[in-house]
Amino acid sequence: MNRQGFVTKGRTIIEDDVWIGRDVTFTPGRHVAKGSVIGACCLLCKDFPEYSIIGGNPSKLIRSRLEKK
Repeated sequence: MNRQGFVTKGRTIIEDDVWIGRDVTFTPGRHVAKGSVIGACCLLCKDFPEYSIIGGNPSKLIRSRLEKK
């Protein structure tokens, strides 16, 4: 086992004005951009642009908060 090597896991970075729902799981090394909203029970496995609404398992972009209705 000691010959398998040691791998450092990536660091998760959460920027300002981010809302994170209950039971969200982050894979190592995620970068949560400013103004994002992550839905409950989401498996966050990739990075998304600023002001995104994210949900699902695996995570997907639902829509951008910057879009006009």
